[in-house]
Order: sequence, then C-alpha cells, then structure tokens
Amino acid sequence: MKKHLAFIFLILMLAANSLQAQDVKFTVSGQNNVAVGDQFIIQFTVNAQGRSFQGPDFSGLKVLSGPNQSTQSSFSNINGRMTQSTIVTYSYYLRADEEGEFTIAPAKITVNGKEYKTDPLTIKVDKEKKRTQPPANNQNDSESTTQSSGKLDNDAVYIKAFVDKKNPYLGEQIILTYKIYTKVPISNFSNEKAPNLNGFWMKNLDDQGKGLTQSNEIINGEEYVTAEIRKFVIFPQKSGEVTISPMELECLAQVQQQRNNRRRSNSVFDDFFDDPFFRRYQNVKRFLKSNSIRLNVKPLPQNGKPLSFNGTVGNFKITSSIDNTSVKTNDAISLKYTISGQGNIELIDRLNINFPTDFEVYDPKISDNVKSTSNGVSGSRTFEYLIIPRNPGEFTIPAIDFTFFNPTTQKYETDRTKAFSINVEKSADYQSGVSYSGAVKEDIQYIGQDIRHIKVKPMPLQPIGNFIYGSTFFILGYLIPIVLFILIIIIWRKQAAKRSDLSLMRHKKATKVARRSLRKANQFLGTKESEAFYNEISQALWGYLADKFNISLAELSKDTVQEKLAAKKVKEKTLKQFIECLDHCDYARFAPGDPSSTMDKIYDEALEIISKIERELK
Repeated sequence: MKKHLAFIFLILMLAANSLQAQDVKFTVSGQNNVAVGDQFIIQFTVNAQGRSFQGPDFSGLKVLSGPNQSTQSSFSNINGRMTQSTIVTYSYYLRADEEGEFTIAPAKITVNGKEYKTDPLTIKVDKEKKRTQPPANNQNDSESTTQSSGKLDNDAVYIKAFVDKKNPYLGEQIILTYKIYTKVPISNFSNEKAPNLNGFWMKNLDDQGKGLTQSNEIINGEEYVTAEIRKFVIFPQKSGEVTISPMELECLAQVQQQRNNRRRSNSVFDDFFDDPFFRRYQNVKRFLKSNSIRLNVKPLPQNGKPLSFNGTVGNFKITSSIDNTSVKTNDAISLKYTISGQGNIELIDRLNINFPTDFEVYDPKISDNVKSTSNGVSGSRTFEYLIIPRNPGEFTIPAIDFTFFNPTTQKYETDRTKAFSINVEKSADYQSGVSYSGAVKEDIQYIGQDIRHIKVKPMPLQPIGNFIYGSTFFILGYLIPIVLFILIIIIWRKQAAKRSDLSLMRHKKATKVARRSLRKANQFLGTKESEAFYNEISQALWGYLADKFNISLAELSKDTVQEKLAAKKVKEKTLKQFIECLDHCDYARFAPGDPSSTMDKIYDEALEIISKIERELK
C-alpha cells in the first residue's frame, strides 16, 4: 500500500513540476474579414488556469454573447514522464452591423500573480461577403486541428415570412406566416418585435394551447427542422403598394464544442476525453430577422358597384327569420338576420332595414360564431332586432339586399332576404299615442292627439340666499382632490424610482424566481423527467446568485460565486455546500444507480442551500 501511495505522489509531483515549467501563452484568434450582418466568434485562449479575466471593449461591433468560458485538460505519458496541460478559452459571439475597420483592444488575465495581455486584433467589415477557399486537410501532419468550437453559420437558423397572395383586393383576407428554419437545437424565444401591420385589420391565428408543430425540409441539399412560429390573417384597409416590415426575435442556439488537439496521442486519457459522450454544448444567443414583404393592394372596381354595397369583401350569404307574424299591439317580435361565409365578417357592423314607422325598434343584439383556422376567418354574425308594434294594421318589413365583393369571381354579388308581412291587432290596453321608428328611436311622430299632459310633481325648495358657493363643503370639494392628486404623484414617483433600479428589482425577486424554478423542478421530479429536472435545478441555483448580486449568467463561475458570497460574509461551510450541490447536479446526470432517489436528494440539497444563503445574507 505504501508503494502505491509513493508512486501516486511521485506522479503528482512530476505533473506539478511540468505545469510550473510550462510557459504561459495568452492569445487571441478570430476572423479578420467579415461582411455586414455576419455573426462570428472571437476567442481568447490561455494555456493555464488564470483569474480576473478582463475582456476588451468591442466598439463598433454587436456583442451577442460572452464571455463564454470553457476549459480543456489533457494528460500525456512520454517515456514514463507524466505531463498535464490546461487550455482555458473565453469566447465572444459578435455581429457586424456596419462597414469599416475595427480594432479589438488587448484582453487581460492574471496567472500566478502576473498579468498577461493579448495582441490587438483588427477586423475589416465589408459590404459583401468574400468567399475564401478553406485550407486542405493534411492527413500526414502530426499536428491536426479540428473545427473551432462554438461556431454558428449564418444559415444555421433563420426565420422567413410568407403570404398566400401578393396582389390582393382591398379588404381581402391574406394569410401571413412566419416560419423558423434550423439545423441546431434552439430554445428561449425572447425580445420579439412584431411586424408593423399599420394599414391592416389583423387577427392572430396562433393556437395558444399547443406547442410548435415541427417538420423536416430539404433546402439546397441540407435538412432543416421547420416550424410555424407566428400566423396571422390580415385584411388591407388601403390600396396601393404596402410593405410589411420584418419580424425580429432572439433565441438560444445549442452549439457543440470540439476539442482542439495540437498533438495526437495514443494515451488512454485522450481516448476517454475524445468520446462524443463527453463533448460539451454551448448556448449561443442568435438575433433573427425575417424578410419584409411588399404587397400590391388593388382597389375595388367602380364599374358595376351596387348602391347597397357597404365594403364587405369575401364570399357570404344572408338568411332571415321571425318568431311571430300575427301579434297584438305592444307585443314584442324577434327578427333575426344571419350573415355567414368567409372573409372580413367581423367588420360588418350594420344593416340597412326600412322598418314601418309604427314600430318601436331597439338597437340590434349582435352575436358572433367566428372560427379562425389556418385557412383564414369564417363563420357567421347574427343581428337580432327587438321590435314592438304600437298601432294595429297590416305591415310589411321589406326584403333587404346584402352585397359583397367576391375576390374569387372578381365581381360584386348580392344575396337577398325574404319580406315579412305582419298582422297587428288591437290589444285590450291599446291607446293611440306616440310611435317610435328607427333603430335609435328617433323621429318621434304624434298620432291621435297633438298635446301630451305634463306630469306635475312637488319641487324641492331651499331658503333664499343659501348658496353652496363659498361654503365649507365647496372649499373641501376643491382641496381634497388636489391633496389626493399630490399624494398620488409622490407615491407614483417613489414606485417608479424603485422599478427603474433594475439591480434592486432583480435582488428583491431573486428568491421568488428561484422558488419558481424549484417548483418546476418538483413537477419534473414527480414525472421522472431527469433532464428537465436538472436544467431547472441548475437554473434555480445560478439564477438566484445572478439576480442577488446583479451579475449576468455569462460572468458567473464557481470562483466568482465564492468571491461574492465571501464578501457578504457567508459562512465557509455554506460556500462549500453550495459548490457541492452544483457538482452533485452535474454528476448525477451520468451517475449510475436509482435516478429517483438521486433526484430527491439533489432537490432537497438545492432547497436547503438556497434557504440557508437567504438567511445568512439578511
């Protein structure tokens, strides 16, 4: 046993001496020529463990993500000598938004108490992309390099807009669809900017109760996973050339990291870490912007336009019904008109009906049975009139013409209802008097007599000279609203100041957000979904600290966690327990044994450590 311990100690001493003797190199790598709109990666690499990394200011370039840290360690045994090498890479994902030449300043890092800097890097951004021939791969070269980790091609994920017609008529329905195409796993859609649909009446066709329906498509010889992310039906409200602006959003793309092997080795350690099972994946934020669409909206033809046309476009029919045609005076009658079909049915707001002047007519009750499907808007709209005949006689409600423009036939079409004859008899309490006509009870006509008696009621009296002006109630009526208004303004400004302090709001909501993630993890624990469970546990732990100390997730690491918690005088035992909980969460995904008991243990540890840190920070 002592011989084995001595041998292990000797190996560790040789590895430490080899590591100390290694020269520290801190370099920068990336593309020197890109085009406007390209997304590319800049990497800062150091061949040792360092601290206090300081990235440069990428002036003139858009930072999409970073710094994203990754660490690679390898061991080799040459002639019985054990050596260890460590490579730490800090990656930034950038986008070039304007043409020009930009210089990236040196980055800084501290290794063993000494500060190191990279060389500056100059990047030229052109209007058009310059294609370069990739270098040939030399199979006999002992120093081969794999593809740089984390690179995301421009065509790896994008969104595209489609319409089912580009030359519609005014008021004709158009199906507007936005589809996403991706070759890599994506998630977390955010910062969505809807297209500008001014000049259109719009209805959302998205099914909120279901997820995205995915399918596969072959585009230019490559297979993409596609899904419809947004779908609208729009009705143009003005003619001429109209442009639908692009839709914008951000998402996270999962990119596989590959190791950069400077030298091939037959060591068992290299074979172990080269296994695809242990390859890492990195989330890259991607900004997506669809194409704009230009429509040529044709005006409705003037030739042959009927007088009864009121702007309805589509394909419709109209029906009518009445509940009774033989009534007595002051009895109510229900008259219904139903318009059904496909088109802008919800824009129909009135019907032109000439009711007899002896009928009292109330405003119609409008009810809809409209369906929004992938084929557009269809259904029916019903106008129900309540009419009351006030005088006896034979009356006729004339037939009405409903005219619409049919884009399919490109003609005006008219559907006609039937007329209704109504026989009204005198009721027992009938008295000739005022009759109302019209849908808003206007145009009062006197029938039978010219004078109506005014009802005389006792009028309230008050003493002469007693005025409310200048009284105590009058003054208070002015002062109280002013005081309340001032108090509301003061309280509103204090609340606005608190809400504008983003770091304070994140600090206050940190525990609430962490508990929400833990509740989700508890749900996945019940359904035994291990992958989703560990994702929520990690998000709860890292997100809690990021919100508590106002740090972006990209800057969080175990070193920064220890520094921040130690600065807040959190106990060393608690620090150690938090780091162990993170390690347990990472190892448990691949650990053998009963996954159910492991998940229960991880959940209890995460709940306990967050509660303990919360108590010690107060």
